[in-house]
Amino acid sequence: MKTKYLAFVLLLALVSCGEKINFEKVTAPMSFINVYSNSDTREVNWEGPVAIYERGNPEMQEFIQWLENNPTGWKPDFSSYVIPTMLVESDSFALFVFDGFVNLVLGQELYSKNVPNGTFDFLLPTNQP
Repeated sequence: MKTKYLAFVLLLALVSCGEKINFEKVTAPMSFINVYSNSDTREVNWEGPVAIYERGNPEMQEFIQWLENNPTGWKPDFSSYVIPTMLVESDSFALFVFDGFVNLVLGQELYSKNVPNGTFDFLLPTNQP
């Protein structure tokens, strides 16, 4: 009985930890990121990027650092039913930012992670909401 209980607790712990993503494979080939802002809470309205950052730019370096510092805690996800406030994308990924969490699209895979509101505000130009 104790063995079954221990196995269940270990399985639960492994599942709750989430996925670990190797962001070095994502960030190594990245030469730019596009940042889109959406202030409309009723629908997605991307009217072109509000910022484009190239490798070496401080904002892009800070974004890469955030990714590489946050490889764990990602949960496989299927879809989101709320409107994102921001999109950060490049050739190899798309990161949709919502209030309190993000969705990361890598190829055909979708992952979700809780993050504090405002985590990626440093990517917005100073005149954006």
